[in-house]
Amino acid sequence: MNLLTRFRKITILRFVLAGLILLFSLPALFADGIASRYPNDRGIQNDPRVVLFDGFESYSIPSDAQKSRGGLWDVVAVEHARISTQYKIAGSKSYEFDMPITTHELSPTLMTHISPEERRLFCRVYFRYDSNFNLPLESSHKGIRMSGQYPGPCGGTPRNGSGWFLFLLQNDAAGAFKPGEQTPGYGHIYAYWPLQQWVGGCGDHWYPTGEGFPWVRNPSQYPDFSPLPNFNVLRGQWFCYELMVKVNDLGQRNGEVKVWKNGVVVADFPDLFVRSVPNLLIDTLAIVMHEQHSVRVNRVWIDNVVLARDYIGPIAR
Repeated sequence: MNLLTRFRKITILRFVLAGLILLFSLPALFADGIASRYPNDRGIQNDPRVVLFDGFESYSIPSDAQKSRGGLWDVVAVEHARISTQYKIAGSKSYEFDMPITTHELSPTLMTHISPEERRLFCRVYFRYDSNFNLPLESSHKGIRMSGQYPGPCGGTPRNGSGWFLFLLQNDAAGAFKPGEQTPGYGHIYAYWPLQQWVGGCGDHWYPTGEGFPWVRNPSQYPDFSPLPNFNVLRGQWFCYELMVKVNDLGQRNGEVKVWKNGVVVADFPDLFVRSVPNLLIDTLAIVMHEQHSVRVNRVWIDNVVLARDYIGPIAR
């Protein structure tokens, strides 16, 4: 074999090896979150970055979800809820909230306390609204909540960052439909935080456009904020929500709240001041359904809840 032939064979071999390496590296190169490694979320609970996973498969009735019965939740909506086999995003079951006919405030909830507390967490939940879901234009909080040392309902947290915080990714028309807004309302963040606008009152409503977010008044203090369009969610079909909450480093304004819908960033609120004390961290996750008045039963299904320390992303198929 002459040197030229040998060189050609070595070159071809190198190209083949490089192609094999690229082929087997494609999943890693295009991985888009923890879920991409676990088709249909099988085994995702064993990933070291995952704090909680619940697909509701082992439950027969809602109370089975309680920690005292082997479940994962400290607070469980036993009334106005059921374990459903009607709709599911993966597996054979989902958790159904049946928000009832009522003229007074109700808040069926799934809640778990996080220990040890975390500075940054991601929560991904699949939601499905009843195709005829409809609530009046009154306060109706529905979605994913992460909070730290939250003491209860309305009331302002200390402005020096020594108190508590709450960030809720919700769909709610907030009193009146905006142009283009459809039931159950635009997705946005309901926020209790040190610099909230309604001092001593209920929380701020932050829309992706910047409406309700203090960037509108003081853009220089939020240099990393970029407006995004408002968005609806469709009734009668599953969609994937993911909420990220990161509290700031002490002495800095680098907290952040970020939202993905079906794996696409739809809202991002950076440059946040959330705390001034080291022990104020994320200590609670809740899936919230709340209403004050309804003339019909409004159903919402949730499935494949994942809480993790890194971006999760939609279910891989």
